[in-house]
Amino acid sequence: MIEAAIGKMAEELASVVVRTGARKLKRNFLGTPAEQGMRKVYARAIASMLAEVKSASGEEVDPEKLKVAETVLRDLFSDEDAAALLLTVTLGPGPVPVAMLRARALELGYEPKTLPFVFEWGMETLEENVFEEFVSEARKERSPIQPLVNEELLSAVRALSRGQQLGVGIPPTGLYPPLPDLFVGREAALEDLKRGLLESSEERDARMQAITALRGLPGVGKTTVAAALIRDEEILVAFPDGVLWTSLGLEPDTLPKLLAWGDSLRPGLISGGRSVEEASGRLAALLRDKRVLLVVDDVWEAAHARPFEVGGPGCATLCTTRQDRVARALASRPESVHVLDVLSEEDAVTLFEGLAPQVAAKHPAEVRRLVRALDRLPLAVRVAAGLLSAEADAGLDVEELLEELAQGLAVLEAEAPPDTAGAETAREGSPAKVLALLRKSTDRLTDADRSRFACLGVFAPKPAAFDLVAAQAVWGRQGAEETVRALVARGLLEPAEPGRFQLHAVLRAYARYLLERDGEAGVAREARFRHATHYLAVLRRANELGEGDDDDRRQSRELFDRELDNVRAGQAGAAKHAGEDDDGARLCSDYAEAAARWHGTRLTARELRAWSEAGLDAARRLGDEDAEAGHHYQVGNTHYVLGSAESAFTSFAAAREIYRHLGNRVLEGRVVGAMAYCRVLLGDYGHAADLYREALRILDGLPDGLVDKAKVFGNLGNLYKNLGDAERAEEAITEAAAIFREAGDRKQEMIALKNFGAVRHYLRGDVAGAKELYTRALDVFRELHARYDEAIALTDLARAHVDLGEYEAAEERAQQGIQLAREFGDKGLEGWTLGILGRARRGLGDSAGARGLFERQLEVSLETGERRLEANALGLLGSLAAHSGDLEGALGFLEQRLEIAREVSLSRVEGPTLFEIASIHHKRGDYQEAVRAAEAALDVLEGTDETKAAEVREVLSDWRERISGA
Repeated sequence: MIEAAIGKMAEELASVVVRTGARKLKRNFLGTPAEQGMRKVYARAIASMLAEVKSASGEEVDPEKLKVAETVLRDLFSDEDAAALLLTVTLGPGPVPVAMLRARALELGYEPKTLPFVFEWGMETLEENVFEEFVSEARKERSPIQPLVNEELLSAVRALSRGQQLGVGIPPTGLYPPLPDLFVGREAALEDLKRGLLESSEERDARMQAITALRGLPGVGKTTVAAALIRDEEILVAFPDGVLWTSLGLEPDTLPKLLAWGDSLRPGLISGGRSVEEASGRLAALLRDKRVLLVVDDVWEAAHARPFEVGGPGCATLCTTRQDRVARALASRPESVHVLDVLSEEDAVTLFEGLAPQVAAKHPAEVRRLVRALDRLPLAVRVAAGLLSAEADAGLDVEELLEELAQGLAVLEAEAPPDTAGAETAREGSPAKVLALLRKSTDRLTDADRSRFACLGVFAPKPAAFDLVAAQAVWGRQGAEETVRALVARGLLEPAEPGRFQLHAVLRAYARYLLERDGEAGVAREARFRHATHYLAVLRRANELGEGDDDDRRQSRELFDRELDNVRAGQAGAAKHAGEDDDGARLCSDYAEAAARWHGTRLTARELRAWSEAGLDAARRLGDEDAEAGHHYQVGNTHYVLGSAESAFTSFAAAREIYRHLGNRVLEGRVVGAMAYCRVLLGDYGHAADLYREALRILDGLPDGLVDKAKVFGNLGNLYKNLGDAERAEEAITEAAAIFREAGDRKQEMIALKNFGAVRHYLRGDVAGAKELYTRALDVFRELHARYDEAIALTDLARAHVDLGEYEAAEERAQQGIQLAREFGDKGLEGWTLGILGRARRGLGDSAGARGLFERQLEVSLETGERRLEANALGLLGSLAAHSGDLEGALGFLEQRLEIAREVSLSRVEGPTLFEIASIHHKRGDYQEAVRAAEAALDVLEGTDETKAAEVREVLSDWRERISGA
């Protein structure tokens, strides 16, 4: 590993990089003749950072402020503790200790907030500059630090550091395929593949992506070689931004795999992408300037791999496949196709000896014959060794089995079925001997164990991972531990992590073959049903934990993430058979109901809509009107998130009709309230008000409907707020708060209080008073440990701080809110709060930082499909561009925002956006176009926002007078 390589460096620097902290750094660098060289390093690094401040500001920075900043930074890093602290992370892994450096600056009498840049950004930039200047100084002859530095190894440390900070360097346990205990006979192949990848990445030809293909038979070890490659030190140095790995298989689910790559680079980066093309394009943009190794394992068709060809000129891509035509279609050049052959006879024997030493020692000649008969295929050798070792450990004589395996392979090969790719793959060299061997391996099992092995074919494909409880549920009998032990002993199942097991891709395909073709149809149907039933229970357990305390909710998320592939497989199986019988239909309907909790966090609106629509069909088959109404309601929610308020209204209306038929007035009232909110989004405020009042009439007098009634009052208050009617808004919200108070629901009472604060904030102009109400609500949420409501209150409070010009307080509150939103996986809330944080950064003079946050907000909107959030981000980017004088850029952002507003009928956005566009045209001197846009804005605003309409009328009158006067 890198640490071992660092040992070749001078002992003093090695101890600094790997082991020492501030004291050792002071003794080794700052208290020796090297101190002079290090002072030069810091001086140049500070100068470079300040030059970046001036360049990135977008405005002329006061030279006096830069001089003060230079003095502060020089004094700060003349302090041995501060200099050593930064140098520690510069030379080794770890994030920049911003908080500790800020504290040290305060101890020395400096106030970081007086600097003409954000302190966190400055320290991170300075750390990068210190590393570059340190290496530069070390290269100079006669430099006092030059004798201490081995530049190549120092760069290796830096590459590892950057990879670990990104979370995509050395692969985390369980995320990438583990290396087997024995890695035999692949050294030359690994070196050849590595050289090809390094050469392709060094060419840096921006005209084409560097794609290498590794071809070989199933079970030959392609995945194992690739797994070894991504752990190679030279590869880690050559691709400092890390490794992205995915495995496709016969029928890949492409979009989730692309989204997983996005999450590996930056959590939540592209999650919820609308299409494969969009997710692939966004990944390509992200990787354009990075140096990443991308591995696309188990490719069956070249077209399957195309969306993953997203590497930039500094990246390299490795695809593994069993088919020559696929390899040739994917590789950048003919010489980029590498063929992984079977093991040499000696290496195959060595592999067998390591896995079954007692058999190899007692029967060396027979083992050699067996290895030859197995064509030296690594998977086959491993399975045979496991089978024979298990027999020997049981005290049985293996001679007969050895002879039977070696002599009977030809017959078994002729009878063996084609692999799961069909006849075409068989013609191209499908290893029928492996299938024959696997049949022989399973033939040595008991009937019960063989049947159980076949049932493992129902688990989600590569990696087919599960725990003992899941296996027991699918098998439906006692004795699961004994069966697992037998399968592991024979190489048919592999331990993955404590308590969990996994099947090799070929083994899983063989199990599925046995289940679907050799087994009885009833057995296969029952196995799929048991699998789906078990993972529905897992999903419900995750939901139960989600209702508990913080630790329970953490366990809930971990459980859901760990089992998501099998939950999806269970839902797909249930949906596939929902039309066949009532049991399948019930499962399908129940999956949709249980999944609703994960809407907006782990499941995208599009995926949940598909589940809910399948559940809707299933509920209709069952005649379950209550479930049917619930699925209509959930489909409406997904339409709402995806920006289709009209479709949402239709779904809610369908749910309402069923609840009315069932006489469930509480749920009818709730759904009518949702219908009203859709009319609000569509700008149909009169109809919305009527529906809210209708919901109140439905809920009136229902003890079980008090909470829903209070929520309707609150929403009605928000409607009046949108209409600019402060008095009626406050009246409705006060009524909601009174009901919650009477019911003893402090959390909902505080939500109403927060809404009351919003009226003060936006209609009364009393931002300070609103801030006090937000703060009161926040304190109660924290007292109640209502962390999600705490996150929303932090967002509201941050917005108030921004409007009061309290930008540092706003930044602090927004960052706290974003942290909580990410904890809950709520990307929508994260996106809205990112916009507020960007406004705070803009207020602090960090225009570049603000732009980055607004762009990130836009990315989140595209991930989640939330069109209102997308419109908000575009508006903020347009405003920032206009402020910096980029009127063309501002106009482009605002026109996109206007298009969204019209597409999803957001009249509250359309009118103000038209007026902003009018203002841009006026600044450009295009007065006629400005008047036309302002007139269009007035048409939209009249009747919906009289306050804004009055403002537009006044400005429009002034513009018309100027035009007529001219």
